[in-house]
Amino acid sequence: MNLVAQDRITGLLSMRNRIEGAEAGILASFGMQDCRIRVQYEIRHVGP
Repeated sequence: MNLVAQDRITGLLSMRNRIEGAEAGILASFGMQDCRIRVQYEIRHVGP
């Protein structure tokens, strides 16, 4: 997270999820065995 201004914060969430074991083959057939997620976000203070 980065403080950009007194009322605003930006950030980046990065996560990787890898499935191993008996379910891996089933999930791999759907392209879901190794998932990567990146979310950019901005939080703004809008109250008084």
